[in-house]
Amino acid sequence: IEPFDRRNQRAFGFDMYQNDIRRTAMDQARDTNTAVATGVITLVQEIDEDVQPGFLILVPFYGNTENAEDLEGRRRNIIGYVYSPFRAIDFIDGAIKNDKSDDIKFRITDTTDSTSPSELYNTVGDDFEEQFANAPFREVKNLEVAGRIWTITFFSSNGFADKNSHNNFILVLIGGLAIDILVTFIIYILST
Repeated sequence: IEPFDRRNQRAFGFDMYQNDIRRTAMDQARDTNTAVATGVITLVQEIDEDVQPGFLILVPFYGNTENAEDLEGRRRNIIGYVYSPFRAIDFIDGAIKNDKSDDIKFRITDTTDSTSPSELYNTVGDDFEEQFANAPFREVKNLEVAGRIWTITFFSSNGFADKNSHNNFILVLIGGLAIDILVTFIIYILST
């Protein structure tokens, strides 16, 4: 695990398979031979006050890839995983740092398990639902990220509508394109 700093030393030797969420993703990655994201977790490295939601993306590594072409072969030949941990807020802030606008608010929720969705990111806070319901422009999009379904809920502030009321149709088009580009950028970052 690199860099081997104070935060990462806490994760050194941690048995990821003991945790249900991590184990589910590891089994899915092993069985499908694809990159798989975990559900929302608290990373073992979270040792400071600024605890954030996180997730892992795992890729299986097989000892003998010729014998890993079917499910039984993959299970028999798994050696380990290459993975990367992500602190969700740091990751998303870094991805959109130049595109942040106070006029556009959004929330990203892992909704793979629709009975218990888990929030990854929120620009508003606890009253998101109320502000969303009263927003002049709002949208909900689902996005597949390494085997998980993330729901991105976004809306414009009243200030956005006031500043741009004379060109609403053009701004909605431009805003929609900008958000599509942002989502595409996030997918690109996650896939690489």
